[in-house]
Amino acid sequence: MPGTGKHWIIPGIRYVRITRHARERMKQRRVSEQELIEALRNPLEHAYDKANDVYIAFNGSVAVVYAYHPPIIEIVTVLREKEYRHLVKRLSNRRYKLIRQDMGQDN
Repeated sequence: MPGTGKHWIIPGIRYVRITRHARERMKQRRVSEQELIEALRNPLEHAYDKANDVYIAFNGSVAVVYAYHPPIIEIVTVLREKEYRHLVKRLSNRRYKLIRQDMGQDN
C-alpha cells in the first residue's frame, strides 16, 4: 500500500486513513486494500448517510463507508455486497440519499 503509517495517498483521492474497526472488518470479510481502492475510485453507487454524516461507495462487490474530513478520507468500515444490499434495503427511505447510480451503461 502506498505511503507509510496510518495515512496513505491514492492519486486523485487524497489522504486515506483506515480505522481500526475498518481493518478488522476488512480481515473478517476478506476485503483487500486493492478492493477498497477500487470501490473508492470506481463506484457504481454512491450514497450519503444523513444520520451518521458518512458516504458509501459501492462498486458491485465491496461497499466502503467513509467520512470526509478535508483533506482526509477516513474509512469507517467495509461491507460485502450482501451486507450492503441488506443495509440499504432496511434503511434507504429513512437515512440514505443516493448521490450517483451508474449501472455500467454507456452514454
